[in-house]
Amino acid sequence: MLRHQKSGHFRDCIEKPLSVGFQKLGGFVGRNPVWFLIVPLFISIGLGAGFYFLEDRQANGIEDQFTAIDGHAKKERFFVQKHFPQNHSEFSRLRLDTEGTYGSFIAVSESNILKQKPMEEILNLDKRVWHVKMLIGQHD
Repeated sequence: MLRHQKSGHFRDCIEKPLSVGFQKLGGFVGRNPVWFLIVPLFISIGLGAGFYFLEDRQANGIEDQFTAIDGHAKKERFFVQKHFPQNHSEFSRLRLDTEGTYGSFIAVSESNILKQKPMEEILNLDKRVWHVKMLIGQHD
């Protein structure tokens, strides 16, 4: 068993310097409270502002995340796209050389859609969807 020192307990060699250090730190904070309020506030604002731009910097494309930057598959696909351009007059999801840019539309009805009037509405909607024109990559 360890003997106690004259000034108190054995662990005073740890507690006493820590106590003195925290006492000095507390005195410094007490004399300069403005710095300990403003500096953390500005640091928090600066770091928090980074979250505003986080969505723009995320890589959302599967191809960008999981394929090599200069991989053979990308080179081959670019070759196919260059020499065999798409014919968009007859759309088929199976013919796409990429995931494509297209959407799905699901219409829900609470009544019987096999009657004449709802069926006409569905056919009219289908006709309007087929005639939708989109400009990709251009903004208003």
